[in-house]
Amino acid sequence: MRGTVRRILVVEDDEMVRDAVAMMLRADDHEVVTASNAAEALGFLERGSYDVIVSDLRLPNMDGR
Repeated sequence: MRGTVRRILVVEDDEMVRDAVAMMLRADDHEVVTASNAAEALGFLERGSYDVIVSDLRLPNMDGR
């Protein structure tokens, strides 16, 4: 039985890791948006809200916190 569908933002600069995390979350029927850096993620956050943010803590130019 599947749980509630969540809207999730994945922030990761490594494309392979970002795609793998997004794929696993989508396989569990979640809506997933991906960003490759913190600035891009902040843009998504300005335009909408997310139930969960999965973020790399070591991002170029700005950390994931």
